[in-house]
Amino acid sequence: MTTMRDLMDEAKRLGVSVQLAHVESDTIQAHYDEDARLITLDLELTMCEVKDALAHELGHALYGHRCSTDPNERRADRRAASLLIDPISYRTAELIDADPQFIADELGVTRRIVRVWQKEWMPSVSLMKRYARV
Repeated sequence: MTTMRDLMDEAKRLGVSVQLAHVESDTIQAHYDEDARLITLDLELTMCEVKDALAHELGHALYGHRCSTDPNERRADRRAASLLIDPISYRTAELIDADPQFIADELGVTRRIVRVWQKEWMPSVSLMKRYARV
């Protein structure tokens, strides 16, 4: 399981600072500023939401995104899911209960990130299993 320390180490590796602050928005809970190399996270977020948002914003930092477009958001989401969810841990949780909320609780992530992982990574994991049997 990816810890906050792991995510902060990734931020350091990317040369990005992270701050917690009151975000004056009903829709934005986190923001990445490429020029300042700064991620701002809303103080009101739960720990699972902080991990989700930080991993997502680290995706923007990794790819040098300067604006929010659908492709940029999808790429940042995909990166966040890969940082936060280990395929073996996911599969173990799924075997107990396939409900996305259960899986999220077991993995210490948000339901949103579980849905992203299912959409973005499940097809490739399924292909790996198929070819491993051959």
